Amino acid sequence: MIDINKLSQMIKRLSDALKSLIKALKEKWDQFKSLVWPQGEYRKKKKEINHLRSTWRVPSDTRLKSQITNNKPRNLVRRVIR
Repeated sequence: MIDINKLSQMIKRLSDALKSLIKALKEKWDQFKSLVWPQGEYRKKKKEINHLRSTWRVPSDTRLKSQITNNKPRNLVRRVIR
């Protein structure tokens, strides 16, 4: 049989070890988060800007009619002969 005092000491040592492990993992996670988080914000802002710019509609040909070299009518006009 295992002595209860030894068992309680083992559990206490195990809990102390887990506390130190959790503390170390938390520190490493905070370091990782401080490196990655600003890049995520940058990507999010860049995506919003690209989405905004992709919704702009700019006409491809903004020249005046007199600047177009081929100024022929685009649709043929039908004449009614009487």
